[in-house]
Parts: sequence; structure tokens; C-alpha cells
Amino acid sequence: GEASLICELFGRGSNIEERRGMGLGLFIANQITETLGGKLSVESDGNHAGATFILRLPAGDKTAV
Repeated sequence: GEASLICELFGRGSNIEERRGMGLGLFIANQITETLGGKLSVESDGNHAGATFILRLPAGDKTAV
């Protein structure tokens, strides 16, 4: 669905006439998150219902400096 497309390079939602942007922000955030071993996901109840973005990162090694 649309939620999976917005994290793609130049991915935009269906409201492109209403919102400015190039479709890079979530793509960059997703690339950084994946590089760190995490996952960025989005949940929505549909068009014009808003969205919740969930960023999960591994806890990491607490002994590392």
C-alpha cells in the first residue's frame, strides 16, 4: 500500500498537491535506521487519517564507549 511506498526514494503520498517535499526525508531516515540495524515502520487507518511512525533500534552494547 501507500505506507510502504513513502519510505522509497522520491516516494510521496497521495496528497502531493497539498504537501511540499521531494520524497527524501523518510527514505534517508529509513536508510540510517537500517544501517544501525533497526526498522522504521508506519501505521495508518487510511487516507487523511494521519500516520504513526515507529522507529526501532537495537539496544546495543552497554560496555561500548
